[in-house]
Amino acid sequence: MVGTGALGFISMQFVGDDGERLVMCRRLNACADEHAVRLLKVYVEQSGQPAAAYELLGELVESDGLALVGPTLHHLALLGNPLEIRDQLQRAGHDVLIALKPAERTCRGDDSSFSSKSPAPRVRSAAPPEAGDQPPH
Repeated sequence: MVGTGALGFISMQFVGDDGERLVMCRRLNACADEHAVRLLKVYVEQSGQPAAAYELLGELVESDGLALVGPTLHHLALLGNPLEIRDQLQRAGHDVLIALKPAERTCRGDDSSFSSKSPAPRVRSAAPPEAGDQPPH
């Protein structure tokens, strides 16, 4: 049985900075809205021990079917195999909702697709080598 609420989870291991975290929070809210559930709280896991993830699991277990909303299943990897975690939650009556569609996971169209810390891509010239640049045969 699915409750009318949901809990969100974001692992900062997969999010570049606070700006991207805010974008992900908006995505989680939109996903919850699409599935007609209300996002009650978003747990954010910082680097280090998975304290927020364990708090999230504890609250889910004690709830009456709250859904879990995450950007991707990868965010659950610090707890073990994300597919197994999803399956266990579903068997216990919790929907697991994924906020990012498959194409968005690899090529997001919003400003969060690149961290401001990322260097600009390098462009190499495709010009042929000069005659003196040829390697000896």
